[in-house]
Amino acid sequence: MLILSALALFSVMLAPQSQGAAADPNAPTRPPVSFRVFKDMDKPLAGSWELEVPESAVLRVELRENEPGRLSGFTGVEAGTTREILSVTPRKEGVGYEGHLYAIFEPCGLATLAITEFLPLGDAIVMKFDSPPPMLPCPPIDGGKSGRFVINSRGGGPVRLRDLSDITSTSTREEYSVGGDRPTTTTTTSYALGGVRLDHGTEVRFVSRVKGVMDSVPWFQVETILKADAASSSPPRGCVPGDSLRLVGSLSLRRVSQPGSGAP
Repeated sequence: MLILSALALFSVMLAPQSQGAAADPNAPTRPPVSFRVFKDMDKPLAGSWELEVPESAVLRVELRENEPGRLSGFTGVEAGTTREILSVTPRKEGVGYEGHLYAIFEPCGLATLAITEFLPLGDAIVMKFDSPPPMLPCPPIDGGKSGRFVINSRGGGPVRLRDLSDITSTSTREEYSVGGDRPTTTTTTSYALGGVRLDHGTEVRFVSRVKGVMDSVPWFQVETILKADAASSSPPRGCVPGDSLRLVGSLSLRRVSQPGSGAP
């Protein structure tokens, strides 16, 4: 009965609105509902997949059930090897899976990434991950092809972009006597007031890594992303420490078609 009621409601939603007020000729047209997005949703996940990583060769991955016949999750192993690429288990809330991604960005210093979403969509899988920014150069990530950077505020407040000179200037080095004996007198450092402040979650564009003079810890020079109506203006740039930046990334897997399967 519940299934019939749901189908009836869905039919009403899809039916053309022939009664009531006349349609607005200036209203935007909507494409018809297509059921192709649900194609092969019932296919098993176990099997061969291709992991698409920008700036890298496509990687063949074999998805294997952790416990055959039970919904306990999957392990992905690089085809022809024993190298584990990913491991996921069903999410406690919502649909899909969650887990960890290994090895893919290890040359960038990211040996393990938390998979926040592993969503099967028939012959494709969308995989999202969350991570601190890589401290080493990482072309797929730095170029924005595998994710985006967002401002991360531990206290929830805005984060101020530091001027590049605040991080690398000679005066700062001398004031703190970096590379020599510390002065016996007390010194203080002051930064210019004002500047651009960005709210938690604001998307920014990566520019470069900058080594701080105090402790050689990398800072990140970023650029704000302006709205379309302000594209003619120069976007503000500034530096933030690594813990004020977060990487929200995504990758996709494509099912490898088997001979005679009819898959694309």
